[in-house]
Amino acid sequence: MPGEDIYPAWVPDRLQESDLQIEKLYEFFQKCFIKEKLKLDGHNVYCVETVDENGYAMSFNHIITKEKIRGAGERLFDKQRASRLLWCPAIIKNANKREVKSWFYREGKKSIRRYLWLEKLNYVVILQKKTKSNLTVYYLVTAFYITGSSTKRNLQRKYENKLK
Repeated sequence: MPGEDIYPAWVPDRLQESDLQIEKLYEFFQKCFIKEKLKLDGHNVYCVETVDENGYAMSFNHIITKEKIRGAGERLFDKQRASRLLWCPAIIKNANKREVKSWFYREGKKSIRRYLWLEKLNYVVILQKKTKSNLTVYYLVTAFYITGSSTKRNLQRKYENKLK
């Protein structure tokens, strides 16, 4: 990939325009998250398989769409996110590489999330950590291409206030 200093060799190319059809994207998603069992530090990574009104897993919906208005709930297809769909599993598989900022952050009172931020490429994966009977698993919350400086500042703040 051009610019090796920016693009680590393990980061796949962005999907082409012809691949940005919902059915094709969902096939990629199912292959990466359902058929292949992802692990992070030896722990299983699951996606939220609850389906949306169109019959797609909620985790999939969050990776390829963004909120129209923050907090309003309505989501719109986002080519920037969708074209980077394959980056999400690649980052999970390579979370311990030096290019990935990885940390735990407490959201609210109970929820612990794991952030995997490929800062140079403005992409973040957020996973929910769950532990029950000494068994830890992760659930994919979302993954997205970062476009705004306020989002970067928010991620940096969370990184600085990470769990020790």
